[in-house]
Amino acid sequence: MIDRVDVPWYHKALDFPALWEEFPPPPDFLDRVHQLPAERILALQEHRFRQQIARAWEVPFYRLHWRRAGLDRGDIRGLADICRIPPYTVHHLRESIERCPPFGDYMGIELGKFPLVLQTSGGTTGLPRPMLYAPRDREVMNILGGRRYYLQGIRPGDLVQSTYSIGLSNGGFATREGLWKYTGAIPVMTGSGSATPTRRQIEIARAWGVSHLFGFPPTCDTWRLSRAMKWESIRASCACVRSDRTWVPRAAARSRSFGARRSTTCTAPTSPA
Repeated sequence: MIDRVDVPWYHKALDFPALWEEFPPPPDFLDRVHQLPAERILALQEHRFRQQIARAWEVPFYRLHWRRAGLDRGDIRGLADICRIPPYTVHHLRESIERCPPFGDYMGIELGKFPLVLQTSGGTTGLPRPMLYAPRDREVMNILGGRRYYLQGIRPGDLVQSTYSIGLSNGGFATREGLWKYTGAIPVMTGSGSATPTRRQIEIARAWGVSHLFGFPPTCDTWRLSRAMKWESIRASCACVRSDRTWVPRAAARSRSFGARRSTTCTAPTSPA
């Protein structure tokens, strides 16, 4: 006899029409939040900021961190008080994990209540730090990604090649979900060179007619070298380069160097509106 246990189904965990009303996906957002006057955008930001502050006081990590800095409930009343919020570093997150292993106390999510996805940081400074995403977290992230991709010229039916790794880190999966769910484009998830050798990635781009390339600046350097492999016919229409701010000026030049007619850089998600 198998015990019957209720399962939190993903598509029952969210009111999707209400979410799309709150965070319009493309192209609807162009006719709505994208055209709001500055004062209404500020009012929306104030409202959501206060919501996030109230939520943060319920999460042990923020409550402890803020009280150590002398803050109490009610001290942060709006965006004008944002400078009073103490920043935190990777060291604070590691302390959180040591205090409450294995996931720390900075997420405020109850295991088993929602269908969750576990992704991590890149692990460049030590053991990757875990992050659990609830359905709302994931879908808002996907919508914001879909908006950016739409603004970068991606349209339904486009083949978009992503060279971000598919693994513990969130970058590859976030790209795939945003493209797949909210642009109508087709993600071609070749991943990094460790998953699909560079030569094969270039062969795929050429054979399948990839129109957009997602990658880090060094990817553009590598693809530029494809000229030596006699793959000059590759001409992605747009290279969407994920970069930190120090790379932005060089990123555009790198994407143009392998023939992209247009390049865009993405440094971080924009605050939702």
